[in-house]
Amino acid sequence: MKYLKRLITACFLSITVTSTSIVAEPLGQLATVKAKTFDKEEINFPTDLTGGDKYLLFLAMGADRDNGEVQMNQLLDWQKVIDERGGLPTGIIAYHFPVMESPPFFVKGLIRSAMADSYEGTVSSDKSGVLFVDELATFAIKAGLTLDTEPTIIVVDSSGKVLSELKGGVSEEALIKLFAMLGN
Repeated sequence: MKYLKRLITACFLSITVTSTSIVAEPLGQLATVKAKTFDKEEINFPTDLTGGDKYLLFLAMGADRDNGEVQMNQLLDWQKVIDERGGLPTGIIAYHFPVMESPPFFVKGLIRSAMADSYEGTVSSDKSGVLFVDELATFAIKAGLTLDTEPTIIVVDSSGKVLSELKGGVSEEALIKLFAMLGN
């Protein structure tokens, strides 16, 4: 019985260490994804992001459809508050991208269209779109991002290297953290 307990404990520790090492060694680089912005321009994300030294990316990576909508609305609230406070520092360009696992090709246009309506009036259609990825968890892990039920805001450089991550909805404390991430 003692031997069996040790064996089970050793197997559990082995699995735990292996799982932790996969998550603990993120590449910190965004994967390249072929996408379309809401103004229907084809882009290679993040390579085709232009106009800034750094980019502030608002990523809704929902655990399911309902959570994705909640995150998207929270990120739109972030944008509204930032705009009300005078916008972002010079050289920082914001983009909004819900990220989801790729549905069948014939539904992608419907999803893009429905989401574009949600962003209209808050985010420019050339600065927003949907990223359809093969596996959401793999996309997040490779970039070193936390995949949970909270919206994700990241700062990346022009090569797509993730410099910092902020999770959650907008608040005074979160705004202070965001502008600290941006260097202001």
